[in-house]
Amino acid sequence: MGTVYLGYASPSGVWSRRLFVSGDRLQVKVRAVNTALDWMRRNLNKYCVEDLIQGA
Repeated sequence: MGTVYLGYASPSGVWSRRLFVSGDRLQVKVRAVNTALDWMRRNLNKYCVEDLIQGA
């Protein structure tokens, strides 16, 4: 069992999430990474590609 904190910052704000993940160390790490990538994907889908490129 592990507690993982994720953070996300974008031009519109900053957010954090706390996850409680069961399993061994590797399972906790894999689930944390997958959750973080999914969260990032969902948030990036709110923007147009052109907006992301111009902000770089």
